Amino acid sequence: MLDYFRTFYINLAYGPSYIVTELLFAVTAVLLLTKFERTRRCAVTISAGIVCMWVYEILLNSLIYWLTQDTHLTLFITLPLGLIIFAIFFSRYSIRCRIVMVFIFLLDFIATMTVSATLAESLDALVASQNTPFAVLLYVILMALVVFIFKFWNMDKYDYVPDMCIVVAAVVSVAGLVLEGMWYFGSYDTNSYYHFAVSLAFYAVTIIQYFLLYRMCYEVKEDKLLALMQMYRAEERKDFEKEQTNAEDLRKFRHDLRNEYGYLSLLINTQQYDKATEYLAALGKNVLPVLTAVHSGNSTIDTIINMEKRKATDKGVDMDIRCAVPETIPVDKFDLISLISNLADNAMEYVERKQTGGTVSMEIYQKDSYLFVIVSNPLAADENKDKLLKLRTTKKDASLHGYGTRIVSDIARKYSGSCVFDADNGKFTARAMLSIEGTDTAMQPDAAK
Repeated sequence: MLDYFRTFYINLAYGPSYIVTELLFAVTAVLLLTKFERTRRCAVTISAGIVCMWVYEILLNSLIYWLTQDTHLTLFITLPLGLIIFAIFFSRYSIRCRIVMVFIFLLDFIATMTVSATLAESLDALVASQNTPFAVLLYVILMALVVFIFKFWNMDKYDYVPDMCIVVAAVVSVAGLVLEGMWYFGSYDTNSYYHFAVSLAFYAVTIIQYFLLYRMCYEVKEDKLLALMQMYRAEERKDFEKEQTNAEDLRKFRHDLRNEYGYLSLLINTQQYDKATEYLAALGKNVLPVLTAVHSGNSTIDTIINMEKRKATDKGVDMDIRCAVPETIPVDKFDLISLISNLADNAMEYVERKQTGGTVSMEIYQKDSYLFVIVSNPLAADENKDKLLKLRTTKKDASLHGYGTRIVSDIARKYSGSCVFDADNGKFTARAMLSIEGTDTAMQPDAAK
């Protein structure tokens, strides 16, 4: 088994480029399938992975060479097997993302070997020399480009990689690998320049293919976002309409309160005290919502806030609301529902899930020609602020949830505004600003009654 190491690593039968090729595979495979983190632990993990992958290549190649005396088998057995093992046991990317990356990377790596070797041979012929470093340099550049593309445009950022992405990557890569294998094992007799052209085409096709598959993942995400936004809008309209009905009932109740008072006086005057007591108890249940409802003067804002207060009460979350807005606001009422409801619901969901206690605060007011909506909630003592500000969903169905902040930001941009999030002083705060030119002068919020 030492013949392989003696032949290729000591006697350099194929020159130093053979060693560089094996090392380059170890480096690019580990970098490709490892999630980068700016920590010393990640650097140590990557370094250890590269060393282990390289040692694995030498050991398995030595065994194959000892049994067959064929280096082509090492190319089509050792590299795929090592990549698959590392992807299964050590990569933390999603399974679907790993499958796509393994298929495309294998074809790219073998195609790049042909491209760089053929160009190097041509250059050697021109300069009348051998073993120029051009092949190694070109190999490094082409594989570095592959790793950069896979890292910068990584499919793992999307919650779901469609089946079609896996099928397309598998079909193209298997077809390319079979054709490359036929050349390497001599089953397909043709000149090296034709082999070079086909390999270069495969390299280019896989790069283009990866961008198309990446775009497909993006489109799937956008379709789900659109479906989610439509679902949110439908639910919010139902809640809004229900709250409007409640508000109308409250207005009717206030209008009928004089009649209720007259009936109660009659019961007392006729000494029907038991009935009067029962009537007062029933009346008190209806009076409470009237006393606790928010009345800012803007019926749309009032309905939304009262709807959110009702949700907070159901969740057992305290809510402090300050609101001062014009009677009319040039913003679509359903945009207001989505904006305010998403911010308030996210804050209440966090407080309820983390059991932080404290109060969810909401301010809605106009200043100059802008409408401000500010919602804050207390943070858990052990909360990772950097991770929190990435605004990733914590809900179980990540493929359909977690887009609330995206919806809010889109609405803010629609009205030439902005939405920013920060976590400081023990609070998470979302600040949305919408342009409402043409309304009255600035209004500052007072505590909602």
